[in-house]
Amino acid sequence: LHVYKNLLQQYAQKKALGLPIYSSETEGPPHAPRFRSKVCVDGKTFGTQEFFSTLKEAEQAVAKVAYHALSLD
Repeated sequence: LHVYKNLLQQYAQKKALGLPIYSSETEGPPHAPRFRSKVCVDGKTFGTQEFFSTLKEAEQAVAKVAYHALSLD
């Protein structure tokens, strides 16, 4: 799971789409936050429904979704 941000960035650069832009939201108490991220690539926004225990996991998960969706096009 930890390689998808790199794969997505490389794909975007190769296709001259511009760099992926990540945004995130947090829920839960301060001692146990949960994160959900979105990424925008070439004007398309991708997201996940689930929350993750770390921001890194959330960004990698959404990068995986975006990478697979874009590479199928």
